[in-house]
Amino acid sequence: MKKHILATLFTTGIILTDSYASIALSSFTTDEEGWDTGKWTTETSPNGLSESNPYLRLNPNGIAPRRGVIMFNTAPDWTGNYATKGVTAIRLHVRNQSTLGESIYLRAAIGTTGNPMSGTWFASSLSTIVDPSSGWQQIEIPISEDTMIKSSSAMEGGTSGPDTFDQVYENVFALRILSQRSRRSAIAETSSGEVYIDNVQIIPEPQTIGILTLSSLLLLLKRNKGTHPSLRSPRHYRLLTDKLDKFVGEYTKYDPT
Repeated sequence: MKKHILATLFTTGIILTDSYASIALSSFTTDEEGWDTGKWTTETSPNGLSESNPYLRLNPNGIAPRRGVIMFNTAPDWTGNYATKGVTAIRLHVRNQSTLGESIYLRAAIGTTGNPMSGTWFASSLSTIVDPSSGWQQIEIPISEDTMIKSSSAMEGGTSGPDTFDQVYENVFALRILSQRSRRSAIAETSSGEVYIDNVQIIPEPQTIGILTLSSLLLLLKRNKGTHPSLRSPRHYRLLTDKLDKFVGEYTKYDPT
């Protein structure tokens, strides 16, 4: 019976770990999910990852407000304190359908205001190039001090902002995904042609996934104490909860540096 309980917990752990593989996820099943609502639209067509799989359709035309490839989100799931969330990367599927032969240069940007005309912004120091007609690709853009650089102000004559990377990382007001060849810019460059986006995710560090999973297992075990015959045994219950408590405690002490 004890083996059965442990097997159940192990299976539940796998499910929980998979669910926590991303902190936030946009799959665009019903609408834009906060990514530039009103500018871009969701679409379901054979061009998706599968025929019935909706995606976000960006169709910039080189003229404001659709001047270039850019999407941003200010919702709590996508912003806030990235340090406590353990954010390490942005992962997404992308397809460049430009008929004009234009490649896109994807970067991530985080800032303390709604747009780079004010506040402090950091953008990816290296771009991920997606060529036209290359089909769907899954890309991952790292979010860290080593992979991002402070952006120049989008305001003419403005400053780049006073905050350090850590200060921005711990107080993200907006997250941007954009196409820009310059590594010191958090605004999109002018471009034309359709780009499709799907399955946008914030990826946490493995330590964060482990803590969330173990804590959830412990909570699940305590909530179901009276529903499983073996868990009604005080000795078995204490044994399992003590081991999980100890493991969670040791996990939170882990310091990869």
